[in-house]
Amino acid sequence: LALRPAAILLDDALGESETWSTVLALKAEHELQAIPVHIASSAADRSKGLAFGAADVLRKPLRREALQ
Repeated sequence: LALRPAAILLDDALGESETWSTVLALKAEHELQAIPVHIASSAADRSKGLAFGAADVLRKPLRREALQ
């Protein structure tokens, strides 16, 4: 990758099934799998997010402290 992000933040506004499939697709790509994926969600289950490969599931509304 020309640009390598330190992390990826997904918003669950995509819809829950789209969010999980996006995480799985990112983790399936060799060049992307080491980049932590965080999900911003008002309803997603944290344990489910971790099982899908997310580094964390952050509750919305996000607080600055949660992003550091």
